Amino acid sequence: MWATALRRAQGRMPADRVLSAALLLQLLPLLLLARVVTVDGPAHLAGAAVLLSYDDPGRDVLRRLYEVDLRPVPNMLTTLVLAGLLHLTGPDVAERLLVGAYVVLLTLGLRYALRGVHVQAGWLAVAALPFAGNYLYYYGFYNFCLSLSLTLFVLGLALRRRDGWSGQAVAGLSVLLVLAWFAHLLPLLIAGLFVAVLAVLRALPARRTGGALRAVRTHVLAPALAALPILLLTASFLASPAAERGTPVRRSAADLVLGLATLGRPLAVYSRYEYLPATAVALTLVALVVVARRSGRPSSPERQALACTAALCTVLYLASPDRYGPDYGFLNDRLSLFPPLLLLLWTAGPVPDPRFRRLVVGALLSAAVLLAGLRVPTEIRYQRDVAEMLSVAAKIPQGSTMLSLQLWRDPAVGGPVGNQFRDPLRHQAGRLAVLLDGVDVGHYEATLDYFPTRFRAGNDLRRRIDPSLTGLNRIPPAIDLAAGSEDIDAVLVIGREQAGPALLARPDTQRLLRDLAADYERTAVSERSGLVEVWTRR
Repeated sequence: MWATALRRAQGRMPADRVLSAALLLQLLPLLLLARVVTVDGPAHLAGAAVLLSYDDPGRDVLRRLYEVDLRPVPNMLTTLVLAGLLHLTGPDVAERLLVGAYVVLLTLGLRYALRGVHVQAGWLAVAALPFAGNYLYYYGFYNFCLSLSLTLFVLGLALRRRDGWSGQAVAGLSVLLVLAWFAHLLPLLIAGLFVAVLAVLRALPARRTGGALRAVRTHVLAPALAALPILLLTASFLASPAAERGTPVRRSAADLVLGLATLGRPLAVYSRYEYLPATAVALTLVALVVVARRSGRPSSPERQALACTAALCTVLYLASPDRYGPDYGFLNDRLSLFPPLLLLLWTAGPVPDPRFRRLVVGALLSAAVLLAGLRVPTEIRYQRDVAEMLSVAAKIPQGSTMLSLQLWRDPAVGGPVGNQFRDPLRHQAGRLAVLLDGVDVGHYEATLDYFPTRFRAGNDLRRRIDPSLTGLNRIPPAIDLAAGSEDIDAVLVIGREQAGPALLARPDTQRLLRDLAADYERTAVSERSGLVEVWTRR
């Protein structure tokens, strides 16, 4: 027994060293770059800062404009974690720590799930690296990313319970499900689907030897009891006012098929060139599937459940609209992550031929490095422009209520890929609000009912100037600035120097600039390129 355990430990050591080195490489940008730059990240920081400082003396503006509702809702885990981190450190470090935790959790979660399929399959966890820097992470969907990581632990725990569930395992599953629920519902739904399918597939053969009642008690009842808290939480959430769904928006079938077949949908972030390493990851996955099929591995309820759930996720990905109104978006992008990850788990098995393993690890690591390398020009540009925007903080009065108006979007080098609103400057007023103890009028989280900090219905500046909640994101913004001028202390104009003459000459742009000049005066311009103008109320 001891000899077998020693051989297994020795077999894992090289793989663990490779995984540790690769994980360190993945975390290196968090140490080298000035800050994490995503689209929605600053909005999450702003919500966390409001929650942390809501009752502080001298922060009357927060209590006047915001309300805090700590009733359980999905999408609140990131806010709570960031609020705790902001209590200890500044916004840039807090965001780094959160993102670093996500990358580590995703990698360890995938390793845990792989070893749940087969004890020697942990070496495949290097596949987490290209998936960690996925499209949704760079958009700043931290809650979804954390939920994805947690659900891998759910899968790993369920995969291990071949002989039934202990009380400790049921408690652990329940805790993981609740944590994932507080992060995001979609990964939790996929995990719940897998656990349910696995329970049924385990119970069917077990009933032949131990009877139907014992099979249900051993494999079905325990996970059902573990899921009871999240079922109650979900019922409570659904009983609250529903978010706006609107008309579904669908992508073309060809676009969806191509995006999944090449893995460009989940992995390409800034440039179409990223489809090349993404396709290399897809081809590596195909090779793993072929080798797994040829190895003659016996079918098991675990592999059957993984294959069935992967197939169902693929159908959902192809059938789902990309968006339901303004509140439920990026559905195809979210769903695109699950088929490849579940298929990767399905391929887990005994350690293959060393040459094949080296080839797979080399291909996955090379793809991750190439993906990161292709993103460097855009990362440098975004870091520079965000730094320039933040440089005007000293020109804005402390505690200001501020509004950011964009006349230009900061495009990716070699892009665009995906959503037209992708822009790292879009919510950076939220980071300024954290630094200045102020309020970002464009704080999108505060307009939604599934975040804990929201604008007060009776004093909602965002809706006062932008009743549809869609005008502020346009270029130029379609808002009624005069309607909020009495309560907005500072306005940031982004990209007047970068915008083309045609846009500046448009009647709606001219009208917006006249409204701005009527109540505000320009008091500062950022030095490097004039990217940001600061206008303060007269």
